[in-house]
Amino acid sequence: MIDRTASRDVAIHFLKKSEQELSKENIRWTIGGVQRLMDKGYTELEIVKVIELLFTWNPKIYSFKYVETAIDKVIVEIRREEQAHKNKLEAEQIKAQQSTAKPVTKESEVANSDEATERNRRKAERLGIQPRERKKSYFDLFEG
Repeated sequence: MIDRTASRDVAIHFLKKSEQELSKENIRWTIGGVQRLMDKGYTELEIVKVIELLFTWNPKIYSFKYVETAIDKVIVEIRREEQAHKNKLEAEQIKAQQSTAKPVTKESEVANSDEATERNRRKAERLGIQPRERKKSYFDLFEG
């Protein structure tokens, strides 16, 4: 069942966008076109979106027949734009989640960590390794 008030609202919207006279005859012809689209399964919102997009592409549309013939292609374009917008939002959410995640520890932070220093000291003692800084040198560079 077709909602006659919805058909009338879409028809008046189209006529105002196309700057046509809101005569009974124009409204009746346009309502007929809107109803044909609704019979094909298009919703009021889809038809209005198509009208808006068509008028951004070409503001000199004067016949609703143009909307009827172009609706399939325009619906595909609208869905593509909506999908691109959705993908962009998802990418921004993922980026936001990654920025709030625990930061990766840098090598300098591990080297300065007390826990790592203590663990390395115990390992050196266990293996009998002397650190380079404590190694005694048995020669003097200034001796001749």
